[in-house]
Amino acid sequence: MVGLTTSQVGAYAPACFSSGADVDFLGQQITVALVVSLVVQGVISILVFAAGIRVAKERSDRAALRTIYKSLFEHFKDLRDRMRNADPKRWRDYKMEREGPMPPMRDLDRNGDINMLPATLGHELLRIEREALSAGERFHQALENDLAPKLTDFIEARVKTATLLVNTSGGYIQFTPSSALKADESYISAVTARLGNETPRLGVGMRNSKQQIETKTVRPENLVEGTLPEFYEELVAETKALGADALRDLKRHEEDVEWAFETVTARVRDPHPFAETVLGILPGMFHQSAGRKRK
Repeated sequence: MVGLTTSQVGAYAPACFSSGADVDFLGQQITVALVVSLVVQGVISILVFAAGIRVAKERSDRAALRTIYKSLFEHFKDLRDRMRNADPKRWRDYKMEREGPMPPMRDLDRNGDINMLPATLGHELLRIEREALSAGERFHQALENDLAPKLTDFIEARVKTATLLVNTSGGYIQFTPSSALKADESYISAVTARLGNETPRLGVGMRNSKQQIETKTVRPENLVEGTLPEFYEELVAETKALGADALRDLKRHEEDVEWAFETVTARVRDPHPFAETVLGILPGMFHQSAGRKRK
């Protein structure tokens, strides 16, 4: 073996490892730039391959996903519209299974189809559904257990209830706490105008001895004093005052429900947004790799 002095090694090393230097390998001159180029090409090839696999998978999932998003579109639209009308959906409005009520998102979570949705989106929609239905439950309980008895006392102090008859025929304007809570000034003015002229009858839900709600019509002659339009305005004002806290709690969830509705609406048109596909390539590769490991 030929020995090299320290000075010889020092002179040789910079020539081999300095930036941009050529390295002789099996008779071929390899530069640092060539090595970098090969590495970049390799990475790009892997990414293109992974993108192709992901796009193919998304194409096969597209029909099933669109069906899910269409169902969620109807679900969140119903949640939004009912909430806007102060008549929100509640847990009991959905089919009952062994695990409890099953609204769409909870059902997807139970049967595993929620995993077809992006993880963050699936969890967020599940949370919004749960909180919206719980808010609806609180709202209806507040109306039934607190507001309704107080409204009954309010009505009985102003109406000769013994003279009221259960409505069987004829037109009347229906009063409900929900309609009163969402009524604005223009709506109230329109109703009072009708009560004072064309339809002088107000349908009010009254609880009978069997604890059933019956709609009885209040006419001008049934009032202790005042006019029917005045009675209606007072009844609406009392309802708004008594139900303000319940309505405020409900309204806190409208923005989330609207976001959910707009999101699933966009997903019906495009279940796999391009940006999501691109950004999900690398995380998807690592996720699949991790998923194959045994514990």
